[in-house]
Amino acid sequence: MSKSVLTVKSKPTQFEIVDEDERLVSGFASVEVIDLQGDIVPISEMKKAMYKFMDRGGSIMYGHSNKPIGKVLQWEVEKFPGSDVYGIKFVAKIFKDYQFDDEVWKLIKSGELKGFSIGAQAKEKKMMLKDESSGLPKEVGVLHDLNLMEISVCKEPANPLAIVEEVNYFAKSADEKKKDEKKHKSWKYPKSKMQRNIFEFKGLDELRKMAEKVLDDSVEIMKPFGKWESFDACVSDMKSRGYSEDSAKRICGKLKSELEKQRFGKPKTEEERVRTHFNISEEEWNRMSEDEKRRYVERLPSRGTGLEEKQERVGNIESVDVLGRRAKREAGNVQIKERASQKDTGNTVVKRAK
Repeated sequence: MSKSVLTVKSKPTQFEIVDEDERLVSGFASVEVIDLQGDIVPISEMKKAMYKFMDRGGSIMYGHSNKPIGKVLQWEVEKFPGSDVYGIKFVAKIFKDYQFDDEVWKLIKSGELKGFSIGAQAKEKKMMLKDESSGLPKEVGVLHDLNLMEISVCKEPANPLAIVEEVNYFAKSADEKKKDEKKHKSWKYPKSKMQRNIFEFKGLDELRKMAEKVLDDSVEIMKPFGKWESFDACVSDMKSRGYSEDSAKRICGKLKSELEKQRFGKPKTEEERVRTHFNISEEEWNRMSEDEKRRYVERLPSRGTGLEEKQERVGNIESVDVLGRRAKREAGNVQIKERASQKDTGNTVVKRAK
């Protein structure tokens, strides 16, 4: 039980995406440190209070105003990152039934509401504890026998470590959705046929939703990867907006996949890529063993490099004899022709050992 001297993150991170529309938020309801009011809640007392609190609905309020705006979905005792103190870490969902819910959600996403505060009835026991900042004994109110009534989102929590840790920034308020709908209605397709093909959204509802969330109005269509120069540039941009690295990669991967479909149609299978890249006929491919096919696949250039597409446009490119099979195929073709010739003349073909 000691006063915290830790620094906390300035901005919540992005939730791992499960449902983009779910308004999820997580953080610490209470951590076992001396708060700004000179009180401390032992983690054992908080843990006991949470069971009753969840039985009563686990209500999330706005600023101790008796206005419910969400509820706790799950909780656990967890060590605060970078410290030796424990707290109650929970995940909650924010409602989206009323306009007030929308307003609160926008305040959470903007970072204006950045912490949590508990509302409870409790008994207090005064104890002398060491103040780490001064090294001198200090009288502290130790709270016990809690009747936890609520957890509120607030601007400045009394407990300095009771902060918002994660937010699903993808989930939008009603106002944000209306703005997106208006923006989509006023969207003007690019004039060139190639550009129209790239951004034709018919039947691609998922791409449309993703694009509306992360693409700005100033999308430069002809760049290699949407408005970004590369996949890594997209990931860096997403991380700068507060997403975790895993979430950023998933977003950019989805965008890359959909944009490639728009540019080049349905992605080719590995068989189609091998046969095109190495100029292998269907008959030759069917005669290969599974091991030979696998070795060809392993030698393909990575998707998205443009090498295989370039060969298709140029055309008439000499095949690459990756496995040294050309000589064997040619010898086999000669042998087949000899057999056919011998059959026509009624002669017997004699096999010679090599």
